[in-house]
Amino acid sequence: MSLCPKCSAEIPEGELTCPVCHTEIQLVPDYETLNFDLLEKEQQKNADNEEEKLREEALRAEQEKIFRRNRLIKIIVIAAVIAALGITAYFVWNYWQNNANKETVITFDDYYQRALLAYNSKDYDNANGILNEALKLEPGNVDALVLKAMITSEIGNKYEAITEFQTIIENNPEAVNAYRELIKIYLADNDTDSINALLESSPESIKTALSDYIAGAPIFSLEAGTYVEEQDVTISSTGVRIYYTTDGSTPGNTSALYSEPIHLAEGTTILKAVSETSAGVLSSVAEATYIIDRNAPAAPVVTPGSGTYYGADNMITVSIPIGCKCYYSFDSKPAEGVNEYTGPVTMQEGDHIFYAMLVNEYGVSGAVAAATFIYYAEAPQEEYTPTEAPTYYYPPAAPAATDAPAVTDTPTPTSSPTSDPTSNPTQEPTQQPTQEPTQEPTQEPTQEPTQEPTQEPTQEPTQEPTQEPTQEPTQEPTQEPTQEPTPDPSELLNQSLAEPSGE
Repeated sequence: MSLCPKCSAEIPEGELTCPVCHTEIQLVPDYETLNFDLLEKEQQKNADNEEEKLREEALRAEQEKIFRRNRLIKIIVIAAVIAALGITAYFVWNYWQNNANKETVITFDDYYQRALLAYNSKDYDNANGILNEALKLEPGNVDALVLKAMITSEIGNKYEAITEFQTIIENNPEAVNAYRELIKIYLADNDTDSINALLESSPESIKTALSDYIAGAPIFSLEAGTYVEEQDVTISSTGVRIYYTTDGSTPGNTSALYSEPIHLAEGTTILKAVSETSAGVLSSVAEATYIIDRNAPAAPVVTPGSGTYYGADNMITVSIPIGCKCYYSFDSKPAEGVNEYTGPVTMQEGDHIFYAMLVNEYGVSGAVAAATFIYYAEAPQEEYTPTEAPTYYYPPAAPAATDAPAVTDTPTPTSSPTSDPTSNPTQEPTQQPTQEPTQEPTQEPTQEPTQEPTQEPTQEPTQEPTQEPTQEPTQEPTQEPTQEPTPDPSELLNQSLAEPSGE
């Protein structure tokens, strides 16, 4: 069996062509052609081997290049990491050094915050010790002092804590936290009196900040006293609630809640009330005693009435019914058993209010009478003297001209200087010349010489005398001269004085 020279396929014996490539087979071997093919194959194989070597060398060179590049990158990365670590280590070391130096200096705020944290954790002993260290740095710090007093209260030393808070407030009147914590202690004891006393003397800024704890005492619409008829009392307050009692006991938040006017029946009622704020603080107690007695004496009559008075020995008298006693005072309401009235009382000089009150035989006091007196011991300098009085009388009697001034001086002390005694000075003298010239010539001048002569001394002393002196002085003399040819001037004078008083 031979092989195909071209494709090296086996050629069956006796075949002249290659069954694979159909190459014609020579029966006689061509040795030269075979050698040439083998040589060519050898050369091709050598070339392939050389090319393979070149590729391998190029691959090795490339791998070497990549290796060197990777190694350089690794070196750079390692160097960068080392540098970063070095820088980080430097800053860490520097930071540690700085913090190590700071830890040796602890500030007040550090102590206070640590003490506050211990207080909130109820570690009061530790908190108190830390605060002592803080107060060494700032002995007068209000926050630290307040916190220390709070710790004192929490560990059971209430009275010592109250003293500490009071000291803080005394030295720092604007320390609102000290006020608030002290009020909490008072509230726990229901000691509203101490709260009211504390806030009453506090600055306005504290009152504004703690307005929820301030309660004003209630106000009664009816003044305490004795009344002859049943009464209703209304209570008002700035608080949110009002509690009251009518039996004289001290009211509290368990007493009757006020909602409508309180009716006072006959008898004695001791009304007490307190108001409550939104924070639960009770005000001071308002109190009033009411007596409803239908047999209570009425207000006494005071003489003279209110007015302005001059001159010496102006006296005040009070009418006292049988079975009653009277008590009086100036400028303040009288009290039973003090300044009993036994006779007329001299006015006090200046402007004063005189009060008088009756008490019956059963000890029941009545309503209070009051009168205002403006009193001066010296009379005013200007006095009313009717200088034109002679024009009111008929001539020609000479004695009348001389006697008239002396007679006309008497009207000045009359109790009614403004009652127009000369409004019609000459109308009546001629109408009834002989009616009763001496009926009351001296009644008015002496009736009440001290009642009203100085009440209005300067009110109108010269108004009327100058208004009417010339109105009708000449009308009447000519009207009836023939009817009464010889009138007596003294009778006319008496009539002129008597007629105004008769009116």
